[in-house]
Amino acid sequence: MRRPRSVLAIVAALVAAGMVAGVWLAASRQASPTAGPDPAAPGSPVVARVPIDGKPRQLALAPGGLWVVSDHHLYRIDTATNRVVASLPVGTRAADPGGLAVSADATWVPGQRSDLLWRVDRAARRISGRVRLGQVLYGPVGVAVRGEDVWVSCCGLQYGPRPAGMLLRVDGRRNRVAGRTPIPEGPLALVAGQEAVWVGTARGSLLRVDPATGRVVARVPPPDPRSRIQALSPGPGVLWVADTGAGAIRRFDLAAGRFTLAVTAPLPRNLAAGPDGAWVVTDLNQLLSRVDARTGQRGAPIPLNDLGGVRGIAVAPDAVWVTTGNQVVRVDPARHPR
Repeated sequence: MRRPRSVLAIVAALVAAGMVAGVWLAASRQASPTAGPDPAAPGSPVVARVPIDGKPRQLALAPGGLWVVSDHHLYRIDTATNRVVASLPVGTRAADPGGLAVSADATWVPGQRSDLLWRVDRAARRISGRVRLGQVLYGPVGVAVRGEDVWVSCCGLQYGPRPAGMLLRVDGRRNRVAGRTPIPEGPLALVAGQEAVWVGTARGSLLRVDPATGRVVARVPPPDPRSRIQALSPGPGVLWVADTGAGAIRRFDLAAGRFTLAVTAPLPRNLAAGPDGAWVVTDLNQLLSRVDARTGQRGAPIPLNDLGGVRGIAVAPDAVWVTTGNQVVRVDPARHPR
């Protein structure tokens, strides 16, 4: 017997409303429940692989677990069980998530190829705001949080006859753009600290931005004529720098205002500071290794059969998390050769 059209219309409307509202879905509906130790590699530093629908990109640690953004979803992984416990649709057909950053109560996701910044209320488990940036975001896109402010950088490559680099400050309380700073040298990397916002550029310079005014107040010149700063990560009193152009991992001393360490590394693309140094992704995103903060030496890389095509990286005291392929991989630092 055919159902009345009115019933079908109501069901369709409810489904559409759930998708638009961004309601968190049960993990079993979004990702395979299989996760845990990798049985194919005994003794490997890789201790868990967590399947993710789509291509996982960036990730960040925050209270409540590990947050991962993929093509069109935001996931929360329970770091105690290495399992996806919730997911939320983000993005549109025309705008892919371009990164993520976490504040005290929200997760922020910029939309690449759009002017949107999504705010996800973690307590309410829903998208609670969409900020119109007035600036279409072309990659690479950076996003960082400092207090109630969200900083977004984009367009580090030159589009058209003029450089298009821009740094935006978003007031996270009012969900609106509060400041714009042109970055003609091309912003590729972005971190926000207590005293300053730091921008790494395509021309190899390191810029210090006053978070109160949004003005560039200091410029550290390129340490090498070939320098191209692809990634930044803050450690105690330092910034770790992935200099892709010159093939080096660098350490910048914030108090001294200068670089104090340079370690040769082939094509470093990403890195994250840890308690005893920095974990770096090199060799066209194919290898993961650690730079020891005390000795300045880069340890042996994790073999290619364990990782490949690393996109994002996050470091905790007891784990290194990376996104690769269609999974999030957990590495045990204690099992990694120094």
